[in-house]
Formats: sequence, structure tokens, C-alpha cells
Amino acid sequence: LELNPLFDVDVSQLGFDRSQGYRVYDAKEPHVLLLRLESMGSESIRAIREFVGLLELEILRTNAAEDKWYAKLYAEFKESLILPSSYLDRLYDTDHARLFYSPEEIEVFRMKWQMIKGRE
Repeated sequence: LELNPLFDVDVSQLGFDRSQGYRVYDAKEPHVLLLRLESMGSESIRAIREFVGLLELEILRTNAAEDKWYAKLYAEFKESLILPSSYLDRLYDTDHARLFYSPEEIEVFRMKWQMIKGRE
């Protein structure tokens, strides 16, 4: 929604590489790199390095919840949170979700948030 007016990039028309977790769009200058943050593996880090033209760029993970004083409480919250199916439908039954995630990935997300931990 934001990319099209600014960069003339319609992601819904051009598609997204779900298997890689990122895609470079050769738009009007500047080109656009769009990536899923949860896909920040070696391939997407390589893509960032190539995109900015700095092959020695180091990507640091900072401000992570696991490193904060509330880490244990946050982990417990995430473990106990169960979201209703109606809410998950609103999140995952959208064109945007299907553009960026495969049906299998969406199912994994849904199961993660619908299950009572320890009881499946």
C-alpha cells in the first residue's frame, strides 16, 4: 500500500518470492528491497549487502526482547497467548498474507496462536 504511491511498485501485481523471503523491485530510482523480517537468514542478509553495495556490511541484532529486563515475562506471555480463530481469520485470510506467506506457513502461524501450549 505504501510502496506503490511512493515508488510506483505494486507488490500485489509484481509478486513476492516467498521461498527467499525477499525481493528486489527495479522501480524508478531508487530500487526497492522488500523483505520479511522473520526471514532474516543468510540469504536475506546477502541480499541487503548486495542491495546497498556493501558486501562487508555487518547486520547486528539489537533491541531484542530476549535481552530486556522483561524477557521472562514476555516469553511467558507469548507461550500462554491464544488468539481466537475469528481474529486469526482477519489476519491471515487476506491478499497481503497470501502474497507474503505460503498456505503452509500460514497454517503454521495459525496453529502456533490457536493452541494451548502443552495441550495439542
